[in-house]
Amino acid sequence: MAQLIRLADHPAAQNRRARPIHFSRAEINQLLSLYARRVAAGEWRDYAIDCRPGMAIFAAFRGTNQRPALTVQKLPQAFVVTADDRGRCQAATLGDALAAWEPRLTLAKS
Repeated sequence: MAQLIRLADHPAAQNRRARPIHFSRAEINQLLSLYARRVAAGEWRDYAIDCRPGMAIFAAFRGTNQRPALTVQKLPQAFVVTADDRGRCQAATLGDALAAWEPRLTLAKS
């Protein structure tokens, strides 16, 4: 006998119902400020912002066809920053997460 499963109970449907997460205006200003500094230094050339169920993502690229040099994920409880496969940093606020990565980004340039 076949087992019936309600579509609303399927995990994929539950992910779609997750409250959308977006960057606030202040967070966008922080991200674009960092991006502008890196563009002025000649390091980055492009960025992307994506909103998915349960997270928002900001990615900065050295070139248009490359992997992201920096990725910032806004999750319901934290911000996760990943830069050039050198590990991850997690913090409760975007400012704290970027402050932890800023020295590493500066050292990587040298």
